[in-house]
Amino acid sequence: MRWKWILGIMAGVFVVLLVVIYIIAASYDYSKLKPWITDTVKDYTGRELTLDGDIDLKFGFPPTLVVNDVAFQNAPWGSQPQMAQVKHLQLRVSIIPLLSGDVVVQRLILLEPQFLLEVSKSGQSNLAFHATGKKKSPGAHEKTGSDSQ
Repeated sequence: MRWKWILGIMAGVFVVLLVVIYIIAASYDYSKLKPWITDTVKDYTGRELTLDGDIDLKFGFPPTLVVNDVAFQNAPWGSQPQMAQVKHLQLRVSIIPLLSGDVVVQRLILLEPQFLLEVSKSGQSNLAFHATGKKKSPGAHEKTGSDSQ
């Protein structure tokens, strides 16, 4: 009889924990991540990513990230300023690999995508990216002169 009480309490704590996680995740403003996302893309590619729309998270199994009005800068020699533009983007990734730092895309939906693939006169593709080499973690803070004494 005692094990039924313990099992019931454990199940109740688990349900309360899931509800708390859902409330926190549902109320978080994911658009606060825009500067980190755009800086990371710039660090890895050397080009600007523009996220004009809000970032939203749709809950499901697994959850889906939704972003509107996305643009990615073209090579400096390109004929147009943007290499890619997407009106609406939905990205679903596997949760378990994400916990270990691996991104496995399950589904990518692009509405009204426009891609411009070009080759320069010297034969260079606009798909060749040049990283700036400044790789930062999401919580990293840069030291300023006022931090040191």
